[in-house]
Amino acid sequence: MSDKKRSRVTLEQVAKHAGVSRATASLVVRGSPNISKETRKKVLQAMKELGYVYDRVAANLRSQRSSTVGLIITELDNPFFSELLVGVHEALDQEGYTVILGTTFDRPEKQDDLLSTMLEHRVGGVIMSRFLDVRQRCSSGCGSGIFLLYCLPVMNFRPDSLIILGSII
Repeated sequence: MSDKKRSRVTLEQVAKHAGVSRATASLVVRGSPNISKETRKKVLQAMKELGYVYDRVAANLRSQRSSTVGLIITELDNPFFSELLVGVHEALDQEGYTVILGTTFDRPEKQDDLLSTMLEHRVGGVIMSRFLDVRQRCSSGCGSGIFLLYCLPVMNFRPDSLIILGSII
């Protein structure tokens, strides 16, 4: 492996490789319908050849919005949480959001680490399956303005027996 750090391919490089303007390449990346099929094909081919990866973090910073939602659950082998994961993922996917999953294994310190990491990655919100006194425990997250949604299972779980609480930290 080389000691050289590989730099990210820029949209400017993609545009030059495809023989189009940076603005046109940007429209292709964003899925604009105002680009001809031929031009779209050239830009997508250039992206593939150069190994271009869309920088969603930079896009989120520019737009001041995040299309990522964190989901923190306690355990994957519990059918409730498995169904919650699938349902949340399907619903958010339909709205254009990406889900980042974290598992706490019922350890409060792990919940704190996951919540901090998700906030560092500028998620738009966090859905948590357990409420472990986040307001008192979180250090870096409090005051961030991120919406937290708590999903609490009820005994003898049925889909209509889910308690949902929300707050802004």
